[in-house]
Amino acid sequence: MVTPTIQRRRLGNALRRAREAAGKNQDEAAEVIDSAGSKISRLELGQSGIRLTDLKLLLDFYGVPPEEAEPLRELARAGRQRGRWTGYRNVVPDWFRQYLDLEADAAEIRWYQSEHPRHPPDRALHPGDHRRR
Repeated sequence: MVTPTIQRRRLGNALRRAREAAGKNQDEAAEVIDSAGSKISRLELGQSGIRLTDLKLLLDFYGVPPEEAEPLRELARAGRQRGRWTGYRNVVPDWFRQYLDLEADAAEIRWYQSEHPRHPPDRALHPGDHRRR
């Protein structure tokens, strides 16, 4: 099951691409839905959901054909659902709930280690170096 966080991000990316393809800026798009440019930014970053009426106005403004608009409407509907961590608002901060949603939907998780000059990753150590730590 894909979480609402991922659905909003997918929709946001599609909206940004459509806006840029139409040669419009965020302020012009914001005027169409009678809001501030910051709302368009939040929508394109997947930080907030969008009402279907606002989505229709934006898609029409961007010149998105109907056959491409329907999957975007489905993403908008799915992005408005409550995530599974919503009930834990008092305990789990918003940034961490978003991380949990992203981790749950990740196809691959990579691990990175800091490479401080005085402490190289273990795999870079020569035999016997671990004794000097």
